[in-house]
Amino acid sequence: MRQAVATVAPSRLPEFFEDMQKAFIRAGEEDSVAPIRMFYRQWGVIDVRARAIREAGEIVQAAHREVADS
Repeated sequence: MRQAVATVAPSRLPEFFEDMQKAFIRAGEEDSVAPIRMFYRQWGVIDVRARAIREAGEIVQAAHREVADS
């Protein structure tokens, strides 16, 4: 997950690590893995969304290049 965040949203790595630490502390306090699961779910969505935005941008840029070359 860390590598995915580093690839698609590197500026958010400090936030990622802070959220991860909070999730593990909370998991220990609650004696539950639910906070860790919620952390991974939250950051998984961020990863997928960032990738989709990047891919959409690449498609738009390619379309603009095609129009300019025509």
